[in-house]
Amino acid sequence: MNNGFPSPGSDHIQATWVFDGRTWDRCLHFNPGPGEYKLSFPTGVELKSLTWRGEC
Repeated sequence: MNNGFPSPGSDHIQATWVFDGRTWDRCLHFNPGPGEYKLSFPTGVELKSLTWRGEC
């Protein structure tokens, strides 16, 4: 969950993970901003990175 706060240019999180041999990524907005702000993963996911970034 992105518990950050509004900060233009650095208030989103880029999440990257591997599941079932495939790499996935998603940009998370700050909570409760517009758009997705949290992820839930099934068993077997390998989280690769969480990086602060600008707008999605």
